[in-house]
Amino acid sequence: MVKLTVKGLPNSKVGLNSRKYFKVKNKIFQKEKERLTDLIIMSGERKDPLWERVSLEFTFISKDKIRRDVDNCIGNAKPWIDALQGLIIPADDWRHIYKISGEYYVRDVEESYTEIVIIKT
Repeated sequence: MVKLTVKGLPNSKVGLNSRKYFKVKNKIFQKEKERLTDLIIMSGERKDPLWERVSLEFTFISKDKIRRDVDNCIGNAKPWIDALQGLIIPADDWRHIYKISGEYYVRDVEESYTEIVIIKT
């Protein structure tokens, strides 16, 4: 099991509902992917050999009282899921990611954050 804590919530500018121009959206996507890639490498959670099947559990903790849909948060976390490719799993397709689940909470915290739990199945 690998547990990662990412500062902030997934960037809504990369989601399906975003109205951003493709080049702008792609730049934000790559930046978010690199951010999680760096976090995985710095935390020493890189796997060798790579895990063949995993389940992902997202816990989104928000400091504000804005209501967000969990399914949109998971969709916006796509760059983070892509960052797992080559570091923990071979590819981010149906053969390697068995299940994705998410929970959303509003808590009295200083800064919003996201916990990602990766479980080898």
